[in-house]
Amino acid sequence: MRTPIKFAGTLILLTILGCSTQTKKLDKDESADSTPMVVAPQPRVVTDLSRISPADTVAVPGAAATPAPVVPAEKTRPPTNEVMTHKMAVEAQSLRYNPEVTPSYRGSTKLLNDKARRFANFSDLLLQQTLKAAELAAPDKLENRRVPEDLKPVILTTVLDPLGRVNEIEIDQHSGDLLVDRWFIEACKKGVWSRNPPPGARASDGNYRLRLQGSVSNVSFDRYGVYSYETAVGLSIL
Repeated sequence: MRTPIKFAGTLILLTILGCSTQTKKLDKDESADSTPMVVAPQPRVVTDLSRISPADTVAVPGAAATPAPVVPAEKTRPPTNEVMTHKMAVEAQSLRYNPEVTPSYRGSTKLLNDKARRFANFSDLLLQQTLKAAELAAPDKLENRRVPEDLKPVILTTVLDPLGRVNEIEIDQHSGDLLVDRWFIEACKKGVWSRNPPPGARASDGNYRLRLQGSVSNVSFDRYGVYSYETAVGLSIL
């Protein structure tokens, strides 16, 4: 009977010693790691708004929600491309080339002396008639070509009878281009006339002696090679 009792006592003693040793080890480990651990806050779902703010967040039954203020839309200009497209669509007919339409020419007139300015109505009428004739005759008389850049003005002396009809045309200065000389002479034949010339503008011989000068320069030409010209006409009464 003694042998089983001793075995049991020994077993019990070992068990107690083992527990004591393990307990001391755990105590040592816990005391070594005594620094508190900081745990980062984790996101959470909030279903009760009263936990966030003490304000009354419960909707009042039957209360209408306050509508958001209506901000008027600002007036904006359409894009530049849209404006140009609309303009070209409206002017499409005028932008198309039409060979049957006579191109417009730019021209100018000038009174060259005091006597011409004294009889301005008479002088202006002769200038406008001559300028129009010069513009219309330019494509044909200049043969639709580029005129030289260094031309001088054509200067003519035109004599009208007392009734305002052309009697004589003299060339005082050539332009340097025969076609330009002929062009301006033709324009004076068609433009220098008057049905009621003022008697006070007559020369000492009873006729009207007028000195006209004309010049022409290139303006541009289109894709078909048709030139347009700028003409200038001046007048003095002798």
